[in-house]
Amino acid sequence: MAQISTNNQDYLKYFVYSKNSIFPRFLLILFFVELWERFSYYGLRSLLFKHFVYEMGMSDAHAYFLYSFHGALGYALVIIGGVLADKLLGFIKMTLIGCVVIAFGHFLIFFSKWNSDLVFLGLAFIAIGSGFFKGNITNLLGLCYKDNNQEKKISGFTLFYVAVNVGSFSASIICGYTKSYFGWHIALSLAGLGMLFGLMTFLKYKHVFAHLDITKQISNRTNMKRNITILMFFTVIFAFLLAFILKYSYFSKDFFNSQNITSIKILKIIMYIISFFILGKIFFSLKSKQEKKNIIILFIFLVFYVIFYMYEMHLGSLFLIFMDRHTNNSILSFHVPSEVSQAINPMAVMIFGFFMSRIIKSNVKTDILNFLLGLFTIILCFAILYLGTKYIDVLGKTHYVFPMLAIVVMSIGEILIAPFIQSKTTELAPARWKGFTMGLTMGSLSISNIWGGVIISDMFSVGRDDNFSSLQSLEIYKEGFLQIVKNHMLVIILFVILIPLIRKLLKTSK
Repeated sequence: MAQISTNNQDYLKYFVYSKNSIFPRFLLILFFVELWERFSYYGLRSLLFKHFVYEMGMSDAHAYFLYSFHGALGYALVIIGGVLADKLLGFIKMTLIGCVVIAFGHFLIFFSKWNSDLVFLGLAFIAIGSGFFKGNITNLLGLCYKDNNQEKKISGFTLFYVAVNVGSFSASIICGYTKSYFGWHIALSLAGLGMLFGLMTFLKYKHVFAHLDITKQISNRTNMKRNITILMFFTVIFAFLLAFILKYSYFSKDFFNSQNITSIKILKIIMYIISFFILGKIFFSLKSKQEKKNIIILFIFLVFYVIFYMYEMHLGSLFLIFMDRHTNNSILSFHVPSEVSQAINPMAVMIFGFFMSRIIKSNVKTDILNFLLGLFTIILCFAILYLGTKYIDVLGKTHYVFPMLAIVVMSIGEILIAPFIQSKTTELAPARWKGFTMGLTMGSLSISNIWGGVIISDMFSVGRDDNFSSLQSLEIYKEGFLQIVKNHMLVIILFVILIPLIRKLLKTSK
């Protein structure tokens, strides 16, 4: 049995080669790779919005745009990452390339202290790398379970999801306090260090996946090196293009302004065209009526999935800036940086997810009810925030318990919705569209990011005038929270109306 080494390269060696391990080697490796990638991603996201506003001097609207656009890119490019894996390089190569590109993006952000333009280029590389990484590491894990044992597979994906939350939980706390004590540059660099550990882990133990014939269905497998070279070339070109858009886009500062109706209409048209084109391509390529029916089920759930994550995706922007401006961030006289609040979500997911996974039983009736309850948590979440704005001190600050409880409620909604959608995607996706459909599911979150940015920026952008009082700012948040509660009630009503159709489709799905 291998001994535990103090060398960073061997920190996983004991777990991988231990004969007493209750988990397969491939699962442990992917667990730690995912953990470190999520550490880097959520470490960056917990700092990003405030960095835009306070360090780079952006308006709220401009910061919402960049935060939303960067998040949307990472999920939209998952679709491309899935296609490249299916047709050209396979899941292993795409996961590895994703790690390298993300690490390089963080490397550029490290040097942004001396050249602020590198922030935009670094964010572009991270978004592209995330698109290559996210869906493919999930599919790689699923492929490793060759015997198709559902019990083992579910257990493996559960542990994998724990890695996501451990990474985000630890990143929010460590990077948040690091920023408070050592400044922005060290905190951002620390987030990048996490991805470096993830890359080292995958490189050192990738031989564990050698038995997988990942490329047997890839027509261009003999030109693998050429394909990788071409991909990296276009990755660099695309990254510079995205960096240019992030920095110089003419509409970025005012795009989410409520008066800019034309730009918002253009965005709607573009999104509708892309969405219907992709779904239409899949739908009409299917020959089986059952496969078409399955795609319809997925589409219905994805619409409400997108609506839920319109708000969840902005925990690192709306919630964080509200807590920074209007929350007394002290617990028992101990100051808690607002960035650390981002750890509440993964902690709640781990705690409540553990118990709920043992209580909730899966069948058609309970699945629909759980999904409905998940949607309802948005109403409860913003109702709590609205209530908090009514109980303020003389400085216009509310108690920490209100946003903390709101995040916990939204986290419960995430538990009810996210695993269900992922499960249904793997279950109902057509065999030849597995990678693409998983990419499409994750890619739908890009729409959540953008629409969330449009809505939140319109409701919550606070003026930067020095004469803009704290109480005036609080009133804007108060009205916005109440408006979201009212709007989401309509969403709940629509879902209830669709329940008979959803139940019928689920009962006949295969």
